[in-house]
Amino acid sequence: MLNPKEMFSLLLKQIQWPMDQGENLEGRIESVVIHRQSRRYHFEVAFPNRLPAEVYQAFVGGVERAFEGIAQVDVIIHCDQAQAADEAEILAYWPIVCQELDFQQGMAGQVFDRVPQLKDHHLIVFADNPPVKDYIEANYLQKVTQAYQRLGFSGVGVRVVINEVQASQRQEEYEKRQQT
Repeated sequence: MLNPKEMFSLLLKQIQWPMDQGENLEGRIESVVIHRQSRRYHFEVAFPNRLPAEVYQAFVGGVERAFEGIAQVDVIIHCDQAQAADEAEILAYWPIVCQELDFQQGMAGQVFDRVPQLKDHHLIVFADNPPVKDYIEANYLQKVTQAYQRLGFSGVGVRVVINEVQASQRQEEYEKRQQT
């Protein structure tokens, strides 16, 4: 039986991780759950520190490609060291979070398609009006926070703010259409 670090090493070989390109990953497999009936593999992998966004994407993409045709893959990342994240790092993970949560259509797509601002470890996303704000708060804020936690970030919150400039522009456009 392989230990968790040996299992991780084997996984890196399976995904053909480029060890010679300076990205020598150190990690361990905490668990692998195989759902045979639904053809789904669930990996929990731990790293000493949070991975840079581009390394995370390359790693998860490699795992998904390696098991393509065999099973769908879920990868959950844990970090041993809780480290403070800077603004650039949190924002670099924003597209990953949006892709993971599939925010491509509807109101969520319109709100989350824009790059948020960051203030006091809270992502500030902008809604066009109060009903959209309420909808996003009720249905998505917790999901975004949980996605960041799964990616190794703790303490990253999300707030929704009404974009007053955009709201007034949309109101003016609406009024113009009503007049014609």
